[in-house]
Amino acid sequence: MTSAIVKRLVVVGSLILGSGAFVATSGASDHHAALDSLDRSESTRTIAITPSGGSGAQSSDLAFSGLLPGSPQTVTLDYRNTGTSAEDVYVVFTNATAVSALDSLGTLGQVRLSSAGAGSLGDVFDSSNLNDSPSVCGHFSSSGCWPLLHQYELARHLTPSQGGSFSFRFGLSSADTMQPAAGQTGWNPYPVKGQTVVVPSDGSGAGLPYELVATQPGITPGQTGTIIQVEPFGESRRVPATGSDFHDQLTVRGAVGAVTFVVTTPNAHLDVSPSGVVTAVGGPLPEGRYEVSGTDSDGSGNVGTWRYTLVVNAGSITCGGTDGGRVERSRSRDFVDRLRDCDAHIAVHYVATRSDRHLHVSDDGVVTVVGGNIPSGRYTISGTEHDSYGDAGAWSFTLTVS
Repeated sequence: MTSAIVKRLVVVGSLILGSGAFVATSGASDHHAALDSLDRSESTRTIAITPSGGSGAQSSDLAFSGLLPGSPQTVTLDYRNTGTSAEDVYVVFTNATAVSALDSLGTLGQVRLSSAGAGSLGDVFDSSNLNDSPSVCGHFSSSGCWPLLHQYELARHLTPSQGGSFSFRFGLSSADTMQPAAGQTGWNPYPVKGQTVVVPSDGSGAGLPYELVATQPGITPGQTGTIIQVEPFGESRRVPATGSDFHDQLTVRGAVGAVTFVVTTPNAHLDVSPSGVVTAVGGPLPEGRYEVSGTDSDGSGNVGTWRYTLVVNAGSITCGGTDGGRVERSRSRDFVDRLRDCDAHIAVHYVATRSDRHLHVSDDGVVTVVGGNIPSGRYTISGTEHDSYGDAGAWSFTLTVS
């Protein structure tokens, strides 16, 4: 998935169909699910859609008037992208009971849903057999049972200031013999007070509630966004730089608000806090590759994964010893010196690869004379040095006896 944040702007309205009320039935469709409202935006890019042409507080309520069997009617709502980024546009029918009640009309109901304008997809639904019962239909196809589903895409990549419209055409078959509700003149003289009231116990009510939903391009309503990790994915450090002062910060995009990081594949040498701070444990760390990974999430349901790799490289031990020493012959038996190494942070071990029978270098770098006072001359010894982190180098020592 290429998008980070699921951004939606929801405009709520209702379509008033049929003879008024819809009722809960035992054959309610499993094709539909209610959709929760959500409105998210970034500070620099916003998703916004503004409707017009309907009634109600948001100019989004649509109504049929005097609807008679055999005489379909069409209602239309205009919309415009009033945000600052491109968006896709959907119509979402949010009440599953209402949708199922409409679909229960079967061949007695006719519905066509279409869009026009910038990025429009034209006819997105057209059916004269709305039956949604698998036991009756066996399978669903546009040539047979073709029920209204809970959402349809109307337009793609609607850029700022561009607009369009969607139309809902509904008709009752001339074979329909239902009568208007008591006290009503003609079919469905809506809008009326309480047209979108829903009974919590069974979902019944009146009208066909819908939402006009604008999303980021490529995102469908109800889709959870993915949090994407960005740099740093890791670091490469020298051994001495992986001590207790080492730290790094995981960074992501696509989250809404604070992000919580959870370790699922731990590493004993790396710690990751819930806020994404990476620290070294027990450092400086030996040369090697250290990986830790896990998941992240925010309070809006966006989730993702992360991984961090710390590559520790062995350094070179420099300074390689001293410039050497000078001693008088008569005092040479007591000569003592120590090799020194500028970049070493822990104990260094020395091995002589070019030896001299008159000089000895201990494992910890102490140089001494062997065999008492030695003749005048120059005595050179050299070798390699290393520490437990893998740092290595070379050393050389020359003693001048006069």
